[in-house]
Amino acid sequence: MLSEVPSHARAHEEASRHSADGLTQADAEKRLAQYGPNEITEKKTNEFLKFLTYFWGPIPWMIEIAVILSGVSSTGWISLSSLLLLCSNAVVGFWGRASGR
Repeated sequence: MLSEVPSHARAHEEASRHSADGLTQADAEKRLAQYGPNEITEKKTNEFLKFLTYFWGPIPWMIEIAVILSGVSSTGWISLSSLLLLCSNAVVGFWGRASGR
């Protein structure tokens, strides 16, 4: 059994009781005090942590393994080029997503 009506239902019920001209200044101030401003807060994200996510996943893991294996078994040029590929992939992906926002 529903003992309490949800707040959004009460607000809708209150709004339907007002005239077509809208709320009075007093009603608007009362609702502002009761419910707060009608706004969506923007969620801040850490851009550096977002950049690091481009090093996490199956394909970056394969490239990271290739960097380690080639670093152990060869002279290092292949390891360095694989590391450059991994970093450039992360930079291009991050830049592409950032410019798309």
